[in-house]
Amino acid sequence: IRNNTINMYGKAIDLNNPQNSVITNNIITMYQDTWAIEVNECHNCTIGNNTINAFNGYGIESNYSDNASITNNYINALWEGIKIYDGSNYYVAGNQIDGTRSNGIYFDNSENTFIENNVLYPIRDRGIYNSGIDQNAQILNNTIEYQLGEQCYIEAIIANRSFVFTDIFTSSE
Repeated sequence: IRNNTINMYGKAIDLNNPQNSVITNNIITMYQDTWAIEVNECHNCTIGNNTINAFNGYGIESNYSDNASITNNYINALWEGIKIYDGSNYYVAGNQIDGTRSNGIYFDNSENTFIENNVLYPIRDRGIYNSGIDQNAQILNNTIEYQLGEQCYIEAIIANRSFVFTDIFTSSE
């Protein structure tokens, strides 16, 4: 799925079992409380270079996928930017995620995941959140700058059994 402009109320791209797929260079604007892109059981897939404005919703979700790459996307989402779970060998890199009020990047039960060189500008709550165990994840060189303005709590990175290195955290009001 390449080079599309999608402006709608509802989920823009929803795929199940699309092996070796490429979702790239799409411009998505959506207004519903759902995911802009949801791909499940997407083994060896690439989701990259997309621009997503999810004014009432979420960015990219991938479940039960192995060897999937989510790279160089711009995501402006109300709740979560990227969510991955129950897979392995995810590569999440070079994304910019703005405006989240839940999790910038959330991953669970996804061993050997690399999360690196992402820039997150959350409003509140968590920047990067790993709720699973036995992850063997690496969280490297990410920048998280909170755009405070709402009454909230902040937790930049929560990571269980993960390697976290050279990440930068700041906040501004």
